[in-house]
Amino acid sequence: MGEVDSAHLGRVSALFYNMSGATYGELFEAWIWAEGELADRAARNPDAAVRQKAMEPFVEDGEHQHHDDLAVYLEAHAGFHHAVAGLAGNRVLALSLETYGQIVAHHVAVLDDPRELSNVLFDDHRNIAKAVGAGHSRQARELMENHLRGVAAYCRERLNSALDSPVEWL
Repeated sequence: MGEVDSAHLGRVSALFYNMSGATYGELFEAWIWAEGELADRAARNPDAAVRQKAMEPFVEDGEHQHHDDLAVYLEAHAGFHHAVAGLAGNRVLALSLETYGQIVAHHVAVLDDPRELSNVLFDDHRNIAKAVGAGHSRQARELMENHLRGVAAYCRERLNSALDSPVEWL
């Protein structure tokens, strides 16, 4: 049996989004909502100790170091979002909703180097992790949505991705 990884589902999903004519604007909209929902659910996880332990590596400065290797950087970034999704309490939602971010991350890495955003991303992750760990669901949702709106704006600006162009299957 293969590894359960939202990146695998994301690759297959990108094919279907492409075939359906789904646009990057629709993908960004779905991604912002999905990650906001996962952050909200993560913060509502009833086990405070589990929440805090899962978010601890992202609150501490030592976990957010510069990575020369793009693959290592992307893995660290995805690890944060995976940790949040894992606290959501529903494996189907976590796996399904993480795919949007996997598609965006893959496309950004193919077309540009997202490490330029690393300080902003890690500061955002730290603040979201604090809110999730503390159980502040509304704040966690708002911070996650604002975080991803910023990433989506970066993608639009830097990658010249027209929001009405179809999601590519890479």
